[in-house]
Amino acid sequence: MDKKTLSQSVSDFSKRLSRFNDSGKSEPMRPLSSDARLQQRITDMESERRERFLQQYNSLKNPVSQQVEEDEANLITAYNLFKGAVDLNANSGNAETKLADLRIASPLCEKNEYISGSGFSFLRIWFLKNNESIEYVPLIGQSEDRRFLEFIPKEEYEFSRLEKEILQIIPE
Repeated sequence: MDKKTLSQSVSDFSKRLSRFNDSGKSEPMRPLSSDARLQQRITDMESERRERFLQQYNSLKNPVSQQVEEDEANLITAYNLFKGAVDLNANSGNAETKLADLRIASPLCEKNEYISGSGFSFLRIWFLKNNESIEYVPLIGQSEDRRFLEFIPKEEYEFSRLEKEILQIIPE
């Protein structure tokens, strides 16, 4: 391209740009770049994930089925049994004679949504958020032949990454 052609092209472009600016029309729509589409997809997926978390937590907070109410009641019963055993041990036992193993059998330990999915994390968060005086956090443990509920002191419990995320998403 020679100088004259280049300067003519720039001049033509300037005139068209002036006419466009004078017309009052907004800038033409540009297609999203692949990076912008990817970012939008990530944002949408994150929004959907947050919504699923809220729905799952709200199904515990405001149970709509008898099964959920029974699960919550079973966890509270297990906690009360455990706490009663701890108190009994403190009041009636001594350094040599005491309850050594406080494992609780519960139907919660046999439900797939609690033993192989994230359901127990949601139930645990519900339990902690709705019982402020809780001193122990429930866990599902396993021996060679069966699963059981056990509890550890609240100050020793470390929330999983998922549980931290749930706590950030659910309203106070």
